[in-house]
Amino acid sequence: MIAASYDPNNPETWPFQDQIDRAISSAQANKASQAQLDALTAAKASGGVTEAQVREATEAVAQCIQDLGGTTSPMTDTTSRGLWFPNFTYAGPPGVSEDEFSRLYDDCENKNRVYLMNVYGQQPQAQEALVATLQAHEQQLKSCLKEMGGHDVDDMTINEMWEALKDQSFGGEDYGYSRDKDCIIDAGINW
Repeated sequence: MIAASYDPNNPETWPFQDQIDRAISSAQANKASQAQLDALTAAKASGGVTEAQVREATEAVAQCIQDLGGTTSPMTDTTSRGLWFPNFTYAGPPGVSEDEFSRLYDDCENKNRVYLMNVYGQQPQAQEALVATLQAHEQQLKSCLKEMGGHDVDDMTINEMWEALKDQSFGGEDYGYSRDKDCIIDAGINW
């Protein structure tokens, strides 16, 4: 939820400013690209990461993979928890093991996109998109939670339902839920 003191016209009240500062510090410490640092700095000044910044960072990851001899699929768009993301698949070059290329891919991510994506996924617009997505599927999600063993589901707030959905999806039996199906996935919401 967005803090009660949030004022969209006052950057000092933006609830994710500390997160952006941590992302910038981590990006600097881990030698992220200047483009990623610039995008984070712009996000701090403007109040959020834009879809254009996300696409540019994703294109930089794909280019990094190609520069290493890997291949990438054409970019596609996907929605996860109500938030838009560009997406692609990749493959390493012949003769390079999957584990080795996975490490190289991680380096491309860290250099070009990971810190920016962390901020993008936590900014107020992302939280609002998640809430809207959960509200749009609320009855189906609550019905599934009940079917999977949930108790007192009807009176749950959206935040309580989100916590229960994560418990059901990731903890299942540890939280008293069946894992016969994932309620989020079953509702057509991508993680």
